[in-house]
Amino acid sequence: MTKVSRRYRAILRQAQQLLLHTQRKFAEALLRPTTRDEQVVFVMRHRFGPERQTRCEDLMDRHNEGQLSISEREEFKVLVARYEALMLLNAEYLLGTAYPELFNASGRLKRRELEQTLRQRPRPIRSSQSK
Repeated sequence: MTKVSRRYRAILRQAQQLLLHTQRKFAEALLRPTTRDEQVVFVMRHRFGPERQTRCEDLMDRHNEGQLSISEREEFKVLVARYEALMLLNAEYLLGTAYPELFNASGRLKRRELEQTLRQRPRPIRSSQSK
């Protein structure tokens, strides 16, 4: 094993011990180009694994056909709630890339600032076709 390889493994081990939010910041710092006019932002995206996704799709199809048992209906409710939680988490990560000032140093959303920002932003103009 080369000296560089040993250093790489040691750095990776140390990075894996960091909090998830700090790991994301570390990854962003490594991915950022050296030029000042461009920036790469790392956005974590959570999703179901392949097996859970397949199970959810199967339950959804069978639910739409009215073919779920009571226990399957409960399982489907749990999966839908988990999916919604993941989508909310993904939305917060995306919001953090566009408006980092809405998050404190530990990565938590500043709800009061978010509400103020939402009130200050102009609302999109609706065309007559979208009414």
